[in-house]
Amino acid sequence: MAAHQPRTGAAHPPVAVGVPSSRQAPRGGRRDCQVHRAAQPKAVGQHGTSFTIVNLETLTDTALAAFEQAVRDEPRVLDCYYVAGSNDYLIRFTYRDAEDLERFHTEVLMRLPGVMRSNSMLVLRTVKKTTALAL
Repeated sequence: MAAHQPRTGAAHPPVAVGVPSSRQAPRGGRRDCQVHRAAQPKAVGQHGTSFTIVNLETLTDTALAAFEQAVRDEPRVLDCYYVAGSNDYLIRFTYRDAEDLERFHTEVLMRLPGVMRSNSMLVLRTVKKTTALAL
């Protein structure tokens, strides 16, 4: 297990990855899956939501840039945030069932550049979700 290296250079802003509309090709040119804008994930068969903490092997500028670009190129990642504290990133994605969750974990998440480990929290119920800001 590699030790975290101190960050150098400019600060890295949070990565926010949106879902393109179904008429747009996903960022990075990946055309092997369909992407839909849906208000409710269940409407397109995505019955589960995961918030996953990701820790990288090293935190060099090169490692961070490679990870962030790979996340931008992955259409199934809905949100990704670079976070302060003992973890590196927080990712949100949806999945159909347990098999789909396992497939995403092994075929996508753990193959992102530099990923050392992850810890997923599976949503049981959404209590509140809003984009409105209190002014």
